[in-house]
Amino acid sequence: MFMVKLTDNKGKGVFATTSISKGQIIETSMAVELPDSDKETLDETIIWDYYFDTSPCEFGLKEKAYILLGYASLCNHSSVPNAAIVWSTGVLGVRGDLVSLKQIAAGEEISIWYTNVNEYVSKGLIPASDAVRSEEVR
Repeated sequence: MFMVKLTDNKGKGVFATTSISKGQIIETSMAVELPDSDKETLDETIIWDYYFDTSPCEFGLKEKAYILLGYASLCNHSSVPNAAIVWSTGVLGVRGDLVSLKQIAAGEEISIWYTNVNEYVSKGLIPASDAVRSEEVR
């Protein structure tokens, strides 16, 4: 469904290898919560480029920073993204679903908007009901 390859100007990027329908889950990644005590130090490292900050968050996630253990962390930023991270909580902890916001053609780069969870909703990219899902078992 996707592959990682070098872009012309952004380093690595995630690209569709097949057509991806609007609303399709592209990937599900488990998340690792970064300890508050480590966050300031990590902000001075390359890890800063790859973690997701959920604060301030109104949707049930703790105000924390998370690293997704999958390819979503390699998606590049776009001011007009074609995908978003939808966060879920459950018995296994926090995870992020990379979900397409529109039809993505084979060969097209999969991009997200680098922001916090609340701004996906306030900018109308995803409805508030989809910002964070709570599930017992998936």
